[in-house]
Amino acid sequence: MEYVGSFLFFGFFGWIFENAFSGKYMCNPLVEHIFPYICIIPILILYAIGGVLVMWAYKNIPDLWTRVVFYFIAFNLLELIGGVVGKYFICPYINTCKEKTMMWDYSSSSYDLWGYIDIKHALIWPILGLGAELLVSKIY
Repeated sequence: MEYVGSFLFFGFFGWIFENAFSGKYMCNPLVEHIFPYICIIPILILYAIGGVLVMWAYKNIPDLWTRVVFYFIAFNLLELIGGVVGKYFICPYINTCKEKTMMWDYSSSSYDLWGYIDIKHALIWPILGLGAELLVSKIY
């Protein structure tokens, strides 16, 4: 049950986080695909899955540096997979994709992988994972 709670909490937190930094109201792309132009579930799936990964790692990987490496690999892989899935299976059907082709585009970065991940975000994700651990340790 705590994984479900983590999924919902971090999915909602991610939705708030992205809306705060984007400066515009963002919808859950899957919800927008099913219910066009209606955002009734304020959850971003990638953050929700990331929250479950944090919960799992916090409980099962005792070494801090091993968790940092895990977050680096897992979150960047999650962002890469999410970007590809978004481009080919979500963006063709919704109106919030960047230039109607990608949910996000890091191709303007000096070091990026097909615009889905870049070095700046690759280094930020493990830090956010450690911050999420603080929330997990207080909640659970």
